[in-house]
Amino acid sequence: MWYLEYQAKQLSLNIKGVAILKLSLIKLPALYSIFFIFYRALELIGALVMNLKAFSLPAVGATLMQWESYLWYIAAFGIILHLISVARSLNDNNRIAYGNTLGICAFIADILIPNYSIFALIGHVFATRLILTGANNTIEPVSEGSGRHAL
Repeated sequence: MWYLEYQAKQLSLNIKGVAILKLSLIKLPALYSIFFIFYRALELIGALVMNLKAFSLPAVGATLMQWESYLWYIAAFGIILHLISVARSLNDNNRIAYGNTLGICAFIADILIPNYSIFALIGHVFATRLILTGANNTIEPVSEGSGRHAL
């Protein structure tokens, strides 16, 4: 029996060193933003490659504006996720609310001015960082009668 207790202690010590975030409605926009950052970076690279022969930034911007007319709903879904997360996190942590607000602004900028999407990508990175660090700070044990809900 003592051997099983020893193994359980060893296992719990190994698990404590790894930070695991469980997926929730508050952190889901951050995950979606990470995927969107990679998608948008590939889109920027594609626009640069398409206009590589006669390179000009206005041509890259025009290509991005043309593509955005077909792909705006990808950013609209991100706005909806951030709005849900704002509604869920209003009483928890201001950092999460600020991150979601910045994420909403970045997605709106992606829809309206895709030729400046490098700045929106920077906004997405900061928003994702704010959401994840804010969610990491709000994870705490829930005691009975504390009035707080678990993430």
